[in-house]
Order: sequence, then C-alpha cells, then structure tokens
Amino acid sequence: MVKRYKTPYVLGLLDGLSQDKKEEAKILYITAADICKTMLGERAYLPHEQLDWQSALTSKEIYQYESDRIRYTTSLVIAVDFTFSWEGGAILQLANDAKVPIILMLQYNAGIPRYINGMNIFYSFNFSKYSDFRYALSNALERIRHCLK
Repeated sequence: MVKRYKTPYVLGLLDGLSQDKKEEAKILYITAADICKTMLGERAYLPHEQLDWQSALTSKEIYQYESDRIRYTTSLVIAVDFTFSWEGGAILQLANDAKVPIILMLQYNAGIPRYINGMNIFYSFNFSKYSDFRYALSNALERIRHCLK
C-alpha cells in the first residue's frame, strides 16, 4: 500500500467576488499555501489551482473529490474568508467531523457564525493588512505544527 501524506488545505471563496477582490483573495490563498511550505515543509492544496480547470466534472464528482480529500488527505484546514459561504461551511463541517484542525483567518473584524464558532477551531484571527496575515498565520502554524498528522 502506498503511504498517503496529508497536506494542509486552504479554503477560500472565489465565486461571487468582484475581479479586484478575486485577485486579492488569490494572493492571500497562495501566500497561505507558501507559508505552509516554509513552516511545515508541504505546500497547501488550493482547490482553485486543481479544480477550476476541470469544468467537465459534475457537481457530485467535485463533492466526492473534495470530501475524500478533507477526510483522508488533509492535515489542517486554513479558512481564509472575506465572507462565509455555504461551501465553506460545509467543508469546515467535514473537517470538524474528521477531527482535522481548523485555523480561521478573517478579514477585518468579521464575526464568526455561532455554529462555526462551536467547532473545534484551533486558532482564529482577524487581519486588515497583508503583513498581519503573514505574521498571524506563521505564528499559528508554529504553535500547531507539532500536533499535525
């Protein structure tokens, strides 16, 4: 049997964002993935790098692929949210059920819905500047790295 290594997963919304916000979001998601590479030795998985081009996949196939990925090959979910979404909430629920640690990164002073706040969130922080984002994520990863599978 081939050993399957677990990797971090960056969860972030792109659908429904303006083009400017979409570009800003992609920069943050890529930054998070790259910080994981530096801090954990493994670059985080970014769904938009893997699935957006596979438009031939059905919704059910994407659901199955992403669900299996969270349950079986994800060590940590880093949720970067400008606004919570149905999809983001569903992925956080999957991670919570699979006992995958969750880090929430919220732009500005976004509130956390009570349901999400009831999950086993390892670390959450608000950011308004890129430098705050980098510092807080690096700090969180330093604190959690010893307990990742």
